[in-house]
This record gives sequence, C-alpha cells and structure tokens, in this order.
Amino acid sequence: MRLLQAVLPGLLFVALTACASGAPRYDLNFIATLEPTSGTASASIKIDQPRALVTQLALRMPKDRFSEVEGDGKQQRQGDILVWQVPPKGGTLRYRYKIENRRANGAFDAQLTPAGGLFRGDDLFPAATLTTNELARSKSWVSVQGPKGWSVETQYGNTADSAVRFVHPKRRYDRPTGWMLAGPLGIRREEIEGRAVVVAAVRGERLRRNDILAFLRWNLPSLIEATQTFPKRLLVVGADDPFWRGGLSGTQSLYMHSDRPLIGEDGTSTLLHELMHVATSLRAVAGDDWIVEGLAEYYSLEIMRRSGTLSEKRFLSSMADLQARGKSVATLKTSRSSGATTALALSLFYELDQELQAWQRANDRPQNGLDEVLRLVIEHEAEPISLKLLAGEVESLGLSDSKVLAKMRKLKR
Repeated sequence: MRLLQAVLPGLLFVALTACASGAPRYDLNFIATLEPTSGTASASIKIDQPRALVTQLALRMPKDRFSEVEGDGKQQRQGDILVWQVPPKGGTLRYRYKIENRRANGAFDAQLTPAGGLFRGDDLFPAATLTTNELARSKSWVSVQGPKGWSVETQYGNTADSAVRFVHPKRRYDRPTGWMLAGPLGIRREEIEGRAVVVAAVRGERLRRNDILAFLRWNLPSLIEATQTFPKRLLVVGADDPFWRGGLSGTQSLYMHSDRPLIGEDGTSTLLHELMHVATSLRAVAGDDWIVEGLAEYYSLEIMRRSGTLSEKRFLSSMADLQARGKSVATLKTSRSSGATTALALSLFYELDQELQAWQRANDRPQNGLDEVLRLVIEHEAEPISLKLLAGEVESLGLSDSKVLAKMRKLKR
C-alpha cells in the first residue's frame, strides 16, 4: 500500500505532463510596422489553427488608443473590450495603435518619432481573454519592424530582421510583453551569471551603457543569490528627456532615464529597485503596495552592501537617513507607495531582517534572514501579496511572536 501511495503521485505527474505536451496547438503571429511620421503602428494578430481550437478573443482595446479595427470573422465592441469571433481555420485581426503616452506630470513613458521609439509590447499587443473548445496552447512569433536602417530590440531579441519565436510557458494566449526599443540603436551585450544582458538606447542618447553593465556585473550575482530566481534574458533600455525621469520595470526588461544615477544620494539604486521587480514579479492587493515597493527599496540597499558596492558604514548611514524620513508617515495603507511611505516600509523590512536573523541564531537555523521569507513569497506568484500572506510565511518559519509584524499591523489600520 505504501509503495502504491509513493508511486501514484509520480504516475499522475507523468500523465499530466503527457497531456500538456500533447495538447493541440495553434499558431499566433504578432506583427507590427512602426510609422514614425504618425506616431502609430499598423499591427495585426494572426491565428492559424487546424480546427476551431480558439473560438473567441476578448481584447482590451480602448478607442483612444486603438483604431481602424477590422479582420476576418465578426468583431463587436463592448466599451473598451473588442470581442473577436475567430473563424474555425483562424484569421487575422488588424488595427492601428497610437504609441505616444504621457504620465500625469506630462513626461512620456511611450513615444514614437522619426528619431526612434520606446514602448511596451504589452500595450502594442493587447491583453485578451481566450475562449477555446479544447485545452489548446499557442505557438507564438513576434515581428516588429521600423523604417529602413532601424533595429527593434525586445526581451526576445531583435525582431526587425525576422519573426522571433517566444514562449511564456504558463500562458495559453502567449503574447509579446516587456519593453521594446526601436531606431538606430547603440547596444551593449554581456553575459552575467549565465544571463544574457542587453543594454540599449537610441544612438545619441546619454544612457551610460558600459557603466550599467559594470554595475550589473558587481551586483546581479548577489541579487540572484538573494531571490533564487531571475530570467535568462534581461533588456535594459533608456532615454533622455522628454521621457519620465525615473525607472519602470517590465517582463524581463526595464526602463531607466539616462539622467538617473546608478546610486542615489540616499544610497538606494533605481536600477536595483527595478531589477527586484523584474526578479520577483510581485504585485499587491489593494492597500498593500508598500510591501512590494518596500522590499524592492530595501534590497536595492542590501544587495549593494553584500556585493561591497556600499561599505557597511555607508549602508548604516543611508539606513538611518531613510528611517528618519519614514517617521513622518502615520499609515502604510496606500494603493501606490512612494517617498516617505516607501522609506518607512524599507526600515520595517530592515528591522524584520534583523529580528529573523536573531531568531535564527537562537534556534541554530541558517541565518538567511528576510531572504527566506522573500523566496517563499515569490513562490506565490499567482497570488497578490498582502500583509496576511507575508505574516503567514514569517510565522511558518517558527517566528510566531514577531514584534515587527505587530508594528506593521498597527500601521496598516
């Protein structure tokens, strides 16, 4: 009986794996031609299938961004959602996409001009809800082209010369994501810790590509060790004004303004902060964004301490300044953490790390502090993080009376 109990889970895994690998496939082709004079892209989504595997796509296509929508089969608009009834043998949906986008302060986070373009694949190729008759899986390709002489760098490589095959194993509708940079590009490529790293900007932009690669060579190994996860490819793109003067993460990619220092006056690093978002892919429930931002900010300091980029003295000085900045905050509850709130969250995670290490020493446990909790939280990638989830993972290690968790709960009220 025990032998049967031991063997059954393995047989079940093999059966499920076989079913997944034998699932019917349909081809998805994402194609776009960039048109700099109009600041738009002429794009299409093409489905080829042997039979009616995919019957419907409900795509988020707001009218102010998507126009000239037409294609095979029937289309019906329901507010921001475009419902496409896919013909049994497949078909093509064509549309025009407005690339330019400004943030609340007027700065751009997407733009296409005759000089070049910077935007997210997530926006160019919209998210969709899939309706299928079977457990079908997609085989996907992406091709984004610009004028003659332009390259188009993505997390998958250069898509301007030919279509690039890509895979996101956990998705049934596999669409292109992450930052995309187009134009006459200046590119630096390097392998760091077995990861293919690309740093790129339009030629003439002031992004310090070699400095970024050197910084990553110093710090990426410590980040990977802390998180125990990181994508096999990383694209770092940058731009000058009028782009937003900050950093923004994407899937296996990130954007950073050319003027952002690798290490700020307060000791933190925009680049490492965004790299933590790339590595962890954490998102928060409403009101708990301080957890995601606080972890990223804390580790932007801690990683540099571990790598020797910051001395212990400088690390402690920066931590003291940030703790002082966070004292003015009365509550952690926020849907978008920034400034003093993130500084308070950072200081709380520093305290929690110290508390965990002290408890681990007292109980003859490996002294990996907050790293162990972070790795456990990352395993919940499908579940938005919350204070309840965070506290549950801390307590699962055996620390059931954490004073720092009690402080966090009090500040959340």
